[in-house]
Amino acid sequence: GTHQHIDLIYFCSLADGPPNPSLGDFHWVDEDTLRSDQPLDLAAGPDAVGVPIAEDVRLLAIKAIQTARDYNRHSERSEESRLPAQTVRSAQGDKPNEER
Repeated sequence: GTHQHIDLIYFCSLADGPPNPSLGDFHWVDEDTLRSDQPLDLAAGPDAVGVPIAEDVRLLAIKAIQTARDYNRHSERSEESRLPAQTVRSAQGDKPNEER
């Protein structure tokens, strides 16, 4: 019969740097390369093969980079805005929701 596929897309970040290449076939691509929509050169020299990045993969990779950038900006702002208030509350002995 007919059926429908549902994609589950996860964005994640590396905790300890790039994975060991011996664990699989990884190709690290930066945002500029993704935006250029140029094929990836998977080998050097006369055996070089340009392999295009599938459009859905390319667009999702760009979205993942943008999401990580936005998350990091938001986290930095949250941390900056939170620290002085926590320091003041701590120094005054106040609880965050305490009314005066």
